[in-house]
Amino acid sequence: MSREKIKKHSAIVFAVCEGTILMQIMQHQGGDVVDVFGSFVAEGEDAQELINRKEIEKIGEGFDAVPFGNIVNYIEKPEESVELTTDVFKITMTGKQKEEYRLPDTYLWANVEFIRTDPRIRNGDRIYLEKALEEKELDLVLHEEQYEKWIDAKLISWEDK
Repeated sequence: MSREKIKKHSAIVFAVCEGTILMQIMQHQGGDVVDVFGSFVAEGEDAQELINRKEIEKIGEGFDAVPFGNIVNYIEKPEESVELTTDVFKITMTGKQKEEYRLPDTYLWANVEFIRTDPRIRNGDRIYLEKALEEKELDLVLHEEQYEKWIDAKLISWEDK
């Protein structure tokens, strides 16, 4: 029996400042996860418009998200193979903006050490979260196996093009 092949499109935005990235704590599949801001993109919908309309408001008004590359993630699941293409956007805050930012209870500023060690972050996500703190736009390909929960996906390989 062959698995169904599915293509999905998503968009994410990184809000970064002085070696940290703004992340949110969410409940997913019965546990806490820490992730960036993003959404699936419907067919025919513009990813940047979606980010500006839906995700920027979660961060706050007055920020402009600029394109910051893409990630292609091949995910093997028990009954399907998923090709997830993600458009990446970035907001760069100044130290003053970060200092004045009213951090909601479910948001946190993550540094590289936090990204590398916090168990609520998916292993594959650690790759692009660290790279989001660099100046170079992302152009990544990841291969994962996800046979249980989303948080437990196993990173098989990755390539920085």
